[in-house]
Order: sequence, then structure tokens, then C-alpha cells
Amino acid sequence: MFMTIVLAKPFILLFLTSKWAEAIIYVQLFALTGLTIPMGVVSLNVLQATGRSDYTLRGEIIKKSVGFAVVALLCPISPMALAYGVLGIEAFIYGVNLYYARKVLDLPFFIQFKDPLPYFYASCITGLCVWASIYLIPDNLLKLLIGSITGIAIYFLITKYIIKVKY
Repeated sequence: MFMTIVLAKPFILLFLTSKWAEAIIYVQLFALTGLTIPMGVVSLNVLQATGRSDYTLRGEIIKKSVGFAVVALLCPISPMALAYGVLGIEAFIYGVNLYYARKVLDLPFFIQFKDPLPYFYASCITGLCVWASIYLIPDNLLKLLIGSITGIAIYFLITKYIIKVKY
């Protein structure tokens, strides 16, 4: 996701032109929002695998109610407020998923939160490497090409040799 944040500007400027430049921040915010989604899905899968559909239902009711309230409150303010609200909603949803997974697994929040951290760090390092590799390049097409290749290679190397994921 950090690679998406870094490459959002050259992507939008290349394919949508400068008329859409104001959308860059929204793409970046929604990419940041997307960081919590895979981690929350893992917690939901734990609930479903253990047969605790009651916790899944309770969590979904809480998440949808809070999400609807936040959208209803922030929508009239501005699109930017709504984008930040969605970011907050996703963080809240992750917390709700962790809470119910904790009840099932009897694992502290710290342990559940710690497990995906190596991948988060790998994503951060990848984003920094992509940013450094395209920083001085003026052409958006070259930024996308070099940034994508760099990002994929760096993430693969980090996960394979440092985190030791088997592919």
C-alpha cells in the first residue's frame, strides 16, 4: 500500500492528466485505509473458522452502525473529512475484529497486533525505496516503471530473505 501511496501522483498525472491532480490525496488516503483491511479479514476468518457467527454478527452490527454514523456526519462537511473518517472507521473496524478474535483465541491484543508487523515494516521500507528511486526522475511514465519494478523487487526480497516467507 505504501507503494500505491508513493506512485499515486505519477499514475494520476500520466493517465488522468493534471485535471485530476486534486484526487491524488484521496487515492493516497484510501491506500492508507487499505492497510488495515487484510489484517481485519484475518481476524474475521478466525471467528468464522471457530464457528462463532454470533461474534461475527455482533461485530458487523457495531461496525456498520458506527460506519453509517461517521459517513452521515462527515459527508456534509467535505470529501476530505469523509476520507479521513473512512480511515478512522477502518482503524475502528480493525479494533473490533481484534476484540472478538481475542475472545475466541484468548490472545492479547499485543500478540494479534504484532503478527502482521513484519509485513507492515516491509511495506514501509518498500515505499521508502520506491520514493527514493523515483525522487529525481521528471517523467511520470519512468517513475511508474522504475517505481513498480523497484517496489516489487524490494518487497519480494524482504519477504523472502528477511521475513522468510516461502513462495
